[in-house]
Amino acid sequence: MPEKYQEWSARGHVLKCVVSDDEDGDLVIHVDDQVLDAEAFTQLIRPFSGWGMHTTSMDESQIHDEPEVILRDPDEAS
Repeated sequence: MPEKYQEWSARGHVLKCVVSDDEDGDLVIHVDDQVLDAEAFTQLIRPFSGWGMHTTSMDESQIHDEPEVILRDPDEAS
């Protein structure tokens, strides 16, 4: 994060991260080579307020696998 501006911005449409906790039991999110606390992660996704989000949980060994994306009209029955 640029210290001068104290802000994050997403560089693409897919955010791959690993969720864990620190030695105090607080939530931390690893994005690329950065470790974010919950507040910093919230600031990262804040520009997308009003958008939808799809979250997929997987084993850390699968984090680099490309997910299959299926788009559906939310008004249509499954």
